[in-house]
Amino acid sequence: MDFSITTLLALWGALLSSISLWVIIYRGLREKGKVQVTCFIGGLIQGKRTSKEDYLVFRITNSSNKTVVIAKIGATLKKRQFAVASKNLPQKLHPGEQVTEYTKDLSPFRHDGLKYLWAQDAVGHIWKVNKPNMERLKEYT
Repeated sequence: MDFSITTLLALWGALLSSISLWVIIYRGLREKGKVQVTCFIGGLIQGKRTSKEDYLVFRITNSSNKTVVIAKIGATLKKRQFAVASKNLPQKLHPGEQVTEYTKDLSPFRHDGLKYLWAQDAVGHIWKVNKPNMERLKEYT
C-alpha cells in the first residue's frame, strides 16, 4: 500500500481532531453542575433564645465548578407537589457556596405519600434529597 505525505497528514489531522472532540465531550460531561440537598428537623437559635418549635431545614450546596442559581425548594407527594415559601431564594451559588432555608410547615411528614424533598435550579433541574437522608427524615414522624 502506497501512502503519500498528503494521505498521512490527512490521517494525522483526523486522529488529532477526533481526540480533541472526545476531550471536549468528556470535559462537558464532567463539568456538569451538581447540587447537594440535605434536610433535617431541628430548632433555631436566635440570640440567647432557642425555639421550642421544630423546623424543616434545607441546606443546598453547590458542589460543582460552575455557578448555579437555586430558584425554589419543595416536596413531592404521591398525588401532588408543592413549593416552600423561602426568604433567601432565588440565590446564586458560586462553586462551594451553600444556602440554608427553613420552614415551620412539617405537613409533608403528616402524609404517607411523601416521596422526596427537593431544590430546583433556575433552568428547571430538580435536585433531590438522597434516600438515606429521606429515610432519616421519615423516622421523625
